[in-house]
Amino acid sequence: MQKIMRSLIFLPILFCFTSIVGQEISEQLCNNVFNSVTKSLKPTKIYRQKVYSCYCDFEFTTIEKDTILVSIEKYKTENESHKSLIDSLEQYVGFKENAFPKTLKQKESWDEAIIYEENNDNFLLLRKGKYVIKMFSNKIETLITLEKILSEIKFE
Repeated sequence: MQKIMRSLIFLPILFCFTSIVGQEISEQLCNNVFNSVTKSLKPTKIYRQKVYSCYCDFEFTTIEKDTILVSIEKYKTENESHKSLIDSLEQYVGFKENAFPKTLKQKESWDEAIIYEENNDNFLLLRKGKYVIKMFSNKIETLITLEKILSEIKFE
């Protein structure tokens, strides 16, 4: 899981600097997500909380020793955000044989929601309009909790 999480850090940076696709992301939105997530999960250590021009991310550990990484990216169009979600899915499961991600039953909260579970290699990819949210956690239950928390936030 650490390899996947570390690769996630550099992809959006490369995306921001090499593409004109990205769109300004609101620092207020990023802080709102961070505050909502950390209020519920109560991190013991925060490794990173960064806001860049077209994405933001944060990483922390909980009291249950669960490492969590959340990344939010904003695109100019919904088609671009969909393509990014699919590209991310291919990147994360492409190196695993017999990998079968599942589509979550989508409430009105998400346009797309894909979850993958394998031992400590769990991730959840969400798309709402022009936004793509990528989450990694050692525990699948944490990802389900994160989805519920984020479904209460307006991504506009």
